[in-house]
Amino acid sequence: MRLQHRTIPCAIDLSACGLDQIEESDDAFVIGAMTPLSVLESHADFARATNGVFTAAVRDIVGPQFRNLATVGGSLYGRFGFPTCSAPCLPWNARSSSPARAA
Repeated sequence: MRLQHRTIPCAIDLSACGLDQIEESDDAFVIGAMTPLSVLESHADFARATNGVFTAAVRDIVGPQFRNLATVGGSLYGRFGFPTCSAPCLPWNARSSSPARAA
């Protein structure tokens, strides 16, 4: 973590946008940006479909309290020295998307 003084002009709280879960359809899993890493670790159907790769990827990250707070979006967006969520996404042709904007 870099220690610096800077002003952030605008912050957006995504916590009430419903992006904190894994949604399953017939042919895909949709993982919200606010989904805690602990959910990636413990979601049974997702773990079964991915052969437990994400469970193994996040299991050793700090501790359960941290994994309950750290999010998938933060892990993908942040520039960390460990490829927590991004590396396991590569073999599954995962893609990042955002919901369509209302006109």
